Amino acid sequence: MARNRGTSDVKPVEVSKPLKWEIPEDLPILWVNNFVAQHTQHEFILTFFQVTPPILIKPTPEDLEAVESVPARAVGRIALTPRAMAELLDVIRENYDRFQKKKLASEE
Repeated sequence: MARNRGTSDVKPVEVSKPLKWEIPEDLPILWVNNFVAQHTQHEFILTFFQVTPPILIKPTPEDLEAVESVPARAVGRIALTPRAMAELLDVIRENYDRFQKKKLASEE
């Protein structure tokens, strides 16, 4: 029977390659106006919703009372490791800060 005998002078080779972002043309961009963040010991789960209030034109108090709930339809869910969640928060914060600076500059 053959045995695998490793040697301590063999080191793994690391190679860095750039990512090539591939977004299918038919992948829709969905509008969300509500979201929920949950976590377990090992992951974060983000769920994104579209909330569409009922159409009520000149509603009476009775019309408003008759509305039992407003539907929130889930349109996407993602799960991330804690490390990926931290990276996502950093990316969102940096992008939002740039957005705010441009917005303030355009208002002056």
